[in-house]
Amino acid sequence: MLKDELLEVLENNRGSFVNGTKFAQKFFVSKNAVSKAAKALCDEGYPIISTPNKGYTLVGNILSAQGIKKYLNNVFFDVILFNSVDSTNNEVKKQAREGAKEGLTIAARQQTSGKGRRNRTFFSPVDSGVYFSILVRPDIDLNKSLYLTTLSAVAVCNAIEKIFGISTQIKWVNDIYYKNKKVCGILTEGETDIENNKLNFAVVGIGINVNRPFNGFPQEIRETATNLDEDCLEETNNKLVAAVLNNFYAYYKNIADKTFLEEYRQKSLLTGKTVKVSDGRIAFVEEIDDEFNLIVNYSDKTRGILNSGEVSVKL
Repeated sequence: MLKDELLEVLENNRGSFVNGTKFAQKFFVSKNAVSKAAKALCDEGYPIISTPNKGYTLVGNILSAQGIKKYLNNVFFDVILFNSVDSTNNEVKKQAREGAKEGLTIAARQQTSGKGRRNRTFFSPVDSGVYFSILVRPDIDLNKSLYLTTLSAVAVCNAIEKIFGISTQIKWVNDIYYKNKKVCGILTEGETDIENNKLNFAVVGIGINVNRPFNGFPQEIRETATNLDEDCLEETNNKLVAAVLNNFYAYYKNIADKTFLEEYRQKSLLTGKTVKVSDGRIAFVEEIDDEFNLIVNYSDKTRGILNSGEVSVKL
């Protein structure tokens, strides 16, 4: 579509104006068609400035597939953006079942039914955060599938540090915390080949709270959720998603080597703290083992190994 081509040119020429006449000539369309494409993008929320005799320029911090792609350092990912979708995980699973190649990444400016673990919802208002899901088809056994969640957590933490210059921590097993509040959730879903004990495919969904929501966070999460910034610079969202994807791929291509294990341990929020396990028991978190299980000492002096699929913990 012409508007997608215009958006790509605008993203690739941030900071300067794109001449409408020259663009029209390049794509063999009329100036009126270019004007309509620019208006369509504006109607979708893209902040485009139009100036007579200069043309069009894109400003502000808004997510786009074209903007993400220009910061990727590999060709593994095929990024598609939805202005609104029920759940990026649902959309990727649908396309995975239809044969989509791994690397497909669905991003959205808004989710109407964002998903969290244990059937929880993930608050995903328009342009408040970045929400995206990655399709992978790893050649690993089912008992190694947790590697996808843990490598993603490290990828997110490192991307946030690169883009915002701030440090975050991982609350075992899949939440990213900033200033002791949740700033990101990761949900990994998949379909399995029971006979071969393998994954047919997996979908890693990531939601990061970047800006404070226009009306604030809902009452039920107001005390536990936070965001990264109040006044993001140009292209922050695109740069953040690209940084996460670049980090993800660097770990994923050698997933069995667990090169992210030590970083995961170093960024652990729970290690050395006392927590409450979902069965009500109190435990001291000793360490994270080589398979990303939580090693704890209970108040009755017994030692336990917590698996992410079996229990949850609270600070």
